[in-house]
Amino acid sequence: MTLRMLLPIALLVAACAPEDPHLAPVEPVLSPLEQGEALYLQYCQNCHGTDARGTGPVADMLRIPPTDLTLIAERNMGPYPADEVASYIDGRRDTDAHGPRSMPVWGNIWTDTDGSPEAEAEVQRQINLIVEYLRTLQEDIPDL
Repeated sequence: MTLRMLLPIALLVAACAPEDPHLAPVEPVLSPLEQGEALYLQYCQNCHGTDARGTGPVADMLRIPPTDLTLIAERNMGPYPADEVASYIDGRRDTDAHGPRSMPVWGNIWTDTDGSPEAEAEVQRQINLIVEYLRTLQEDIPDL
């Protein structure tokens, strides 16, 4: 290829390039597990701790100590009860079996005031991401 042919191609490529590649940095795409961890750290770790053992920075100030979330499956005698965990995080439906509610009703906090189906779907998506993240933190259940 001669210089005469390369010059128009180089000009075309330069014209198509963004003015400043630093203007629009690409945000890293988080996996669902990373999204769940990020949501957990944003909304749950102050009470439950970064390790989910109930030892967060405000745990000592609470009337009812936060639950050790790494033992959910063990306390359930086996399988991780994802639906129950999701319902408890949501908090909009009473779960008397769990005793008095001592944590925020995240379903109300995260719900858009218009109650649109899209807003509700986003609430459920966030809850499910946290539920699946908590699944990965479960301690091995000893043989009975």
